[in-house]
Amino acid sequence: MAICTKDGRYIVECSKKYMSELLLIDFEKILQYAMCMKRILSKIVPSFWAEFRNEAERMLFQMGFFKKLFGKPVDSIYAPLAGKAVPITQVPDPTFAEGMLGNGIAIEPSEGKVYAPCDATVDMMFTTGHAVSLVADFGAEILIHVGLETVGLEGKPFTIHVANGDKVKKGQLLLEADLEAIKAAGLPTITPVLICNTDDYPTFNTTVGKAVTNQDVVIELVK
Repeated sequence: MAICTKDGRYIVECSKKYMSELLLIDFEKILQYAMCMKRILSKIVPSFWAEFRNEAERMLFQMGFFKKLFGKPVDSIYAPLAGKAVPITQVPDPTFAEGMLGNGIAIEPSEGKVYAPCDATVDMMFTTGHAVSLVADFGAEILIHVGLETVGLEGKPFTIHVANGDKVKKGQLLLEADLEAIKAAGLPTITPVLICNTDDYPTFNTTVGKAVTNQDVVIELVK
């Protein structure tokens, strides 16, 4: 008997609920369960298996599963601004949306203070203040670009608080942006947060679709 798309959707939603409960009880059973769901879902609609797999990866990261199972450190990037974290594909600029500079997320900021997303060294603070690149203590190369096309504002809406070569701690203020001035200039304030050496991290997990602050992890990396 063929399983219809509606049945497939029901299986996916029930599976997510069961998986979240299972993770609280037994880390090891999740592997057996995931393999079972792969056999079922991949035969129904391939996109359902992809959705289940992505949800499983997100939950496993939240539970610290990879570190427990493989002993590999999970490196965390916290939100550098307060606002809503969204997929990088939502940035209306192909340079960012298509991953030309690396994978990551974007933030639709609710305030203009930009904080260090982890302990790092300032690699380059652009003189215009619209962007800053950092090298995390664990090796990730991070680019924070406040708004789009904001280099043309010649630094007017930005206040810089650090310099090239500075060692910064997670949560340290890097720069401030006047979001209203950027909007008044007709420019988007959406802020890409990229890992430029994405290829160094075979496992790359993002958290998007919710409000975040500098206390929230938005990217997790495993080499």
